[in-house]
Amino acid sequence: MDEEAFTSLVEMNDTLLECAGCSSLAHYDNKIELAEALQKFLAVDRKGEAIKQFIEGLKCLGMADSMANLKELFVFVTNRRLTAFQLIERFEFESVSPAGSTRATKESRVEAFFSDLICELEEQGLIGDLLTFNSIRIPVLETYDIFRTHMINTILTVKEFGDY
Repeated sequence: MDEEAFTSLVEMNDTLLECAGCSSLAHYDNKIELAEALQKFLAVDRKGEAIKQFIEGLKCLGMADSMANLKELFVFVTNRRLTAFQLIERFEFESVSPAGSTRATKESRVEAFFSDLICELEEQGLIGDLLTFNSIRIPVLETYDIFRTHMINTILTVKEFGDY
């Protein structure tokens, strides 16, 4: 790649270079070092922070302990698809509100909403996208349709952002 093509690529990807903290390496003489830094950012750093935030979100919901049962779902294996049943059977939902309260009743509906949504995502081929959340805060909403709309919009938005 010549210096002019390199400069053009740097200009087109200046936002990515800023996010990755690699702007200072954006010189033709540093192209190998820049490529290595970007690879590390995209493969490790960016996803590592997202995973930490995802785990913190699960802790807020009291679901982090059940994630220990999900290790095999996060290991990359070719020819293996994540199924709704695999995901649903491993989650345990806990209400964070006092038993019998209106809020606890609403939170208990979330488990059914979430399970229904996971099945629907599997049918649409989007179940893997559920795991792209930077953090997960499951909304407590009145109906499944409202819950579904918010969750799917969030999943698609996060997926688009992660694909940039």
